[in-house]
Amino acid sequence: MVRFWRGGLMATPHEAITSPEEIAYVNGRFMPLGEAVISIEDRGFQFADGVYEVVATYRGQPYAIDEHMRRLQRSLGEIRIDYDVEPLPPLVEEGIKRSGFGEALVYIQVTRGVAPRHHEFPAASPTPTVVMTVKQLQRPDSILHENGVSVISTRDLRWKRCDIKSIALLPNILAKQLAYEAGAYEALLIDDAGRVTEGSSTSSFLVKGGVVYTTPAGSR
Repeated sequence: MVRFWRGGLMATPHEAITSPEEIAYVNGRFMPLGEAVISIEDRGFQFADGVYEVVATYRGQPYAIDEHMRRLQRSLGEIRIDYDVEPLPPLVEEGIKRSGFGEALVYIQVTRGVAPRHHEFPAASPTPTVVMTVKQLQRPDSILHENGVSVISTRDLRWKRCDIKSIALLPNILAKQLAYEAGAYEALLIDDAGRVTEGSSTSSFLVKGGVVYTTPAGSR
């Protein structure tokens, strides 16, 4: 029997699945999504002081989990949160099994933790808050693939470190709302040089002359 430990709390092996259920993991414990809570003093809530990754699963298997973990570790290092992502892949698999979803979307968030509200880093480094949710993967309707979608373009107002997957997504929210109000599916974000960086909630790719183009990995 395998047990995964984090922060002194135990995540026990999954129980028998009766029906698919949205699952949360918070600081060492799995629970139904509706039971998950965090402290109001968490710096992720107070300052958006944290980073995230989203992992899709197909047939119960997380896609490109190693690549996602490398990017998460890099983001953590860039904002100086001392957390090793090594325990996360087994927990992702455990969450998928507990949920019962064959195709799921796993959201992982790590914040600097709970501390009194001051802008500078806490003098005594708190234990990072680790949150994961597992929900059913919602695939776009097939008609969208067949007919395409309408988009708008808008200025990319995000900060200059888009290589860090910050949980501060207010500019993305505002861009998505502009698309919604225009009756469009998505808003393409345009940087100061006139380049498409990505969509408000999607990645962007261009096929031109048989070549696929996208924003370079690690681009700021």
